[in-house]
Amino acid sequence: MRRLTRLKITTGDPKELRLAESVRKPRTRRIQGSLGSRRYALAMAALRAKLRERVQPFLEPGEHVEQVFLAQTGPNPNLVFLTYLVLFFSKYRVIAVTDRSVVVLGAGVWRQSFPKGVIERLPRGTGLGPTSGALWSALNLPGDKKTWVHRRFYHDVEAADASRATRPPADPDARSG
Repeated sequence: MRRLTRLKITTGDPKELRLAESVRKPRTRRIQGSLGSRRYALAMAALRAKLRERVQPFLEPGEHVEQVFLAQTGPNPNLVFLTYLVLFFSKYRVIAVTDRSVVVLGAGVWRQSFPKGVIERLPRGTGLGPTSGALWSALNLPGDKKTWVHRRFYHDVEAADASRATRPPADPDARSG
């Protein structure tokens, strides 16, 4: 649909009328700016809160979640751009970094944010990063399958590694006493 600007037509000249019809009002784009990034931040915060709730039943009593994020194993997820067969070989994971350990939980194919059970419990000192890549990055988890994390969770992986680096080493005498 054309939006025409209102020009003051002084004469009834047909050229002037055609000119008025051909001139369009410039389209203004909606600039989301901070509103879009604010919505994204709220959505990510809500996802993290839900993941924390859903992971809690699989943790040991008294264990607190520091970071939680979604990941997947299998072939490089960037191959989805070439073929959708990658989806058949992917397994979905929820990784919870707690104050005591790194817990890898299995998740469903259709509902990736709902953990089904604990697959692996790793020591808290396990490094996950560094993260790199435009869209997906491989995590440094032990095992034969590569684990991939999406770039929206890079911040969580880096925060988990940073808290691991600043954590004082566990004192074995404090536990036995």
